[in-house]
Amino acid sequence: MGQTVLNARDNAPDLQTETISECPLCGKRDLRIWRKGRDLLLGVSDQQFLYVRCRNCDLIFLSNRPTPDSIGLFYPENYHPYSEPLLAGEIPKRRVSTLERFLEIIETKMFQNFRRNLLERMEKRFPDAFIPALQKFYRPPKRGAVLLDFGCGSAWFLNIQRDTRWSTIGMDFKEELVEQVRREGHRGILVSEAGWQEIEDESVDAARMNHVLEHLYEPKAVLSHLLAKLKPGSAIHIAVPNPQGISARLFRSRWFSLEAPRHLMIYSPAGLKRLLSALGFVDIDVVHERTPKDFSRSIGYFLRDLRLMKPDMVQGMGDETLLNSWLAPLLWLAGGKGYGDRIHAFARKPGNTTTVPAAAVDQK
Repeated sequence: MGQTVLNARDNAPDLQTETISECPLCGKRDLRIWRKGRDLLLGVSDQQFLYVRCRNCDLIFLSNRPTPDSIGLFYPENYHPYSEPLLAGEIPKRRVSTLERFLEIIETKMFQNFRRNLLERMEKRFPDAFIPALQKFYRPPKRGAVLLDFGCGSAWFLNIQRDTRWSTIGMDFKEELVEQVRREGHRGILVSEAGWQEIEDESVDAARMNHVLEHLYEPKAVLSHLLAKLKPGSAIHIAVPNPQGISARLFRSRWFSLEAPRHLMIYSPAGLKRLLSALGFVDIDVVHERTPKDFSRSIGYFLRDLRLMKPDMVQGMGDETLLNSWLAPLLWLAGGKGYGDRIHAFARKPGNTTTVPAAAVDQK
């Protein structure tokens, strides 16, 4: 593992990177190039980052990545998971893309009926496994049951869960976010060895990692900590982007959820299941989410590169309702065929099964 120093941008701090020559999970060196990517989302750096795929365990990871001391450059205050989603009445009038305006022009009753009928056929042909899995996993707990949200970001999710009788813990890497969690009345813990010691072993009823695992330098260590904190029979819910999904396959380096270099490791459905099993989790189920958000935002990168869209509009493409309506049948088919853009793993610690609660779907 070597280190280099590269300048991220003019007048920007030096970016220290390290070269990874063997798989971080299995240690093998049987690697092949998978994708090249840049920070398309925030533009912190113009540097190109190289993702490789391990042929042994199927992990995709950055072979040249920022060091742990430098990665903070890519998490500025305006990084969207740090902000709470706006309520319906708080959402300002948004700018819509040229594509959305075009779809509004051609939208007719005939198109609406065609789209609705097509989606109904897809739903009937490929029943959704994601929402039933959430409903089965998340059930209202007994009052006082402990929910640990690892990598919680803002306090919005914890606020929702507290209203459904949870005793809530939020862990994050940023002190400012931990303080926000505490101000909202939750137990806030900074991720550190000392922080883990603040949580008693076998005291947690359910754990959540919502689009966090792909950001971690030491995923096995974090998952092992969470396993130790869970009560026997308690469960964990993990959401990650799918490198085998339709958006990753079609858009390649413009895939929105590549998110170089914040996404250090990207897990295939089979690879994620193997990782959890190797660490001792049982009853592992991986299901596909059928959201059009990532596909829409990947289109945004493509339009931006053609100078048909302003850079700051890409994130909002996930909220373009008419575009998402058109994409819904395609994404439903993709999820039904095992090519959903996001995957969710539900797994349990060995022991007697416990009850877990209801939760909101992610807003990333």
